[in-house]
Amino acid sequence: MIYYLCRKMALIKVALILGLLSSVALQPLMGVASPTSPASPTHYQGEQASDRFKQTLSGLKSIEAHFSQRVFQSPELSTQGRALEAPAVLQSMQGTMALKRPNHFRWESEDPYPQTIITEGELIYLYDRDLDQVTVKQLDDQLGNTPALLISGDVNAVDEHFDVRLERVGVHKGGEQHTYILTPKQADAAFNQIQILFKDGVLSAMLLDDPLGQRTEITFTDVEQNRRLSESLFQFTPPPGVDLIRDY
Repeated sequence: MIYYLCRKMALIKVALILGLLSSVALQPLMGVASPTSPASPTHYQGEQASDRFKQTLSGLKSIEAHFSQRVFQSPELSTQGRALEAPAVLQSMQGTMALKRPNHFRWESEDPYPQTIITEGELIYLYDRDLDQVTVKQLDDQLGNTPALLISGDVNAVDEHFDVRLERVGVHKGGEQHTYILTPKQADAAFNQIQILFKDGVLSAMLLDDPLGQRTEITFTDVEQNRRLSESLFQFTPPPGVDLIRDY
């Protein structure tokens, strides 16, 4: 029972992440910059940081990409606040995704966690093929619990739901690097903090820290932006014989 619950929570976490992804202007990946990599620091916060971030959000119409995702447990810290050991990898997966504004996305992960998440804008389907189970939820503020609020494509929602800081602007390995830090204003948000890293204006990584002390890291490859995507890509019919759970 605990295993099944963990599988479902993993699906829901991915759905929340997708809510944020569908609002970000993505381009072909140029390489992942480490969140601790040195760069010439220039810090922005408040309206200036928010305006720079919202400008980045405005260019996405659609995207297709391969993804790699890992979930880490926070390491035990010493009394000086230093990690005593490297963080353990709790989950690792890869697959493909497609996003289309507004409110459309599809997420397909491969073995050992074969899962599908699809929404056409109103309902979201979470299909776990190992469990032979489909959970259906409404795509609303309760599901998004902050990140999914950005799905609407209204970039002004950033100011309403997040404090934004631009922590780093500089040259790293021959390209300009930016790291945006989003802190939810809601006390019960699904994530404590979201880091979004860009290099040369291109998204290179996302790091999401949740209240359980876990960090989700996502990187992207083979990205194609603003292609015309068929509506059928975002439609879902539950396979015959699966358990259908309507959670709304």
